[in-house]
Formats: sequence, C-alpha cells, structure tokens
Amino acid sequence: MKKIKRKVGGKELKIPAFIIGYAAPEPPPPGFLTAWFNQEYGGPLTIRLSGDPGATRFEAQHGPWSALVDTDLPPAIAEAWHERLQWGHKRAAQILPLKMTSRESRDSGPRPRPSGAELPTPPD
Repeated sequence: MKKIKRKVGGKELKIPAFIIGYAAPEPPPPGFLTAWFNQEYGGPLTIRLSGDPGATRFEAQHGPWSALVDTDLPPAIAEAWHERLQWGHKRAAQILPLKMTSRESRDSGPRPRPSGAELPTPPD
C-alpha cells in the first residue's frame, strides 16, 4: 500500500512578494506604511497589530488580499537584498503573501503596479 504524505500547513512562505528598503535607523511604523500604501495604491490598507508594542511583524489586508509584513529583517538578510538589488538601503522590510481561498480570489484580478515596481528574486 502506498503512503500518502500530507503537506504540513502553516509554514511561512520564504519568497517575499515585495522588499522595502529604508535608510532610517528604526523600521517604519505601521501607520506610515498605511499612509504610504493608501496614497500610492488607493487604499484602504488595514493593519492587524499584535499586543506587543515593539513587534515588527503584523498582518496587512487590502480587500481579499492579505500579507504578513516584517518591517525589521535580520541584518544578514537585509544585506543580501542590498547586494542583490544594488541599492543604497542598508535595512529592509519584506511582505509575504498569505494564502487566499479560491472563493476569495475569484473576483480579484491582477492590479496594475506603479512604474518601477518589480517583484524581487530571493537572495542566494
């Protein structure tokens, strides 16, 4: 009899949909990201914060789409993106897409990106 292997649920996706570089010594606060997104993409962006005031990971939602945002990547990962993308930012944040059910994705077609927005490739 053949064994069936189940995929383990709940694992984080390793390839980010977006990388955000920044030069400030501290990560951008969620309110700043919300204001920026709403201005650039038309919003509304909803953020679900944890109870920890120092947390740099949170969930963001826009319509049926949701993502896990980590605004303070470890230095080694930020440096890998710095080298790969050849940009001046020494610090980085990442946005990981969360899974959607097929019902949620039915009415959601691709949205145009502003010029210059590209999906990055993961670091080696």
